[in-house]
Amino acid sequence: MKIFAFYCLIILFFFFNYQLFAQCDTDKYTDKSIKRIQPEGYTFLKTYPVNGEKGKEYSYIFSHGTKYMIALSNQDAHNKGFYLTIYDSNKKQVVSSHLDGKYFPAIQFTCKSTGIYYMRFSFDGSPHCGVGVLGMKR
Repeated sequence: MKIFAFYCLIILFFFFNYQLFAQCDTDKYTDKSIKRIQPEGYTFLKTYPVNGEKGKEYSYIFSHGTKYMIALSNQDAHNKGFYLTIYDSNKKQVVSSHLDGKYFPAIQFTCKSTGIYYMRFSFDGSPHCGVGVLGMKR
């Protein structure tokens, strides 16, 4: 019985260590995204880590007349499988980085009305790890 318990502990140890290493490390994608917005003249505002099969939704107050850029990065050089859709306060779609089967690495848009907007980061397929970086310029 003691041997059985010992083997169970070893299996659990390896399982939990595997889970720790399998976690999403968005830090490595953050620099990549920041490098996409800076040459365009955008000022870095915020990082949005996204981890999990269901993606993640964040809200942000965008200001009228301000230009925004949200750059995306994941394990794929072309962001395949990772995209962003922005909705206004009425949950009406404003823009998406996934269009006609293509995944674009960034979205640029000028806010037409000050208010709360929802940024929905989603995945098609796996792995489910990525980051969005928000920048602005006036």
